[in-house]
Amino acid sequence: MINGNIVKIVGAFISSMWASLGFILQSLLMLMGIDILLGVLVAIMKGTLDTHISFIGIIKKCIILLVILAVYIGFRAASLTYNLPYIPIPEATVGYFLVHEVISIVNNADKVGIPIPAFLRKALCKIKKVSDGQ
Repeated sequence: MINGNIVKIVGAFISSMWASLGFILQSLLMLMGIDILLGVLVAIMKGTLDTHISFIGIIKKCIILLVILAVYIGFRAASLTYNLPYIPIPEATVGYFLVHEVISIVNNADKVGIPIPAFLRKALCKIKKVSDGQ
């Protein structure tokens, strides 16, 4: 009975944390998970699976999340300290990384011969140029 209650408590905690993240951050986390899974599947299909490379990719995704956290804390503190209106820079930062995750997913699918529609390639190229400030 105690183990069942612990599972319920942990599940409720994780559920409440997930719900508090907001849709854009939830989307980024889901896309990161898809990208990791797809990267592993592509590596298996190509016979190039390497745990070190996978680990480096996961570390990079953790660093991205830490950058987003730092941006959120910094801009939130600045807006409170200087009584400024909230500017959605943290959300724009998440959006930037979200676009790059989608591009990575599409590139991974392309590596194993999944046909990618030309309109999608073109749209992602335009979005990447805008997000990179070009």
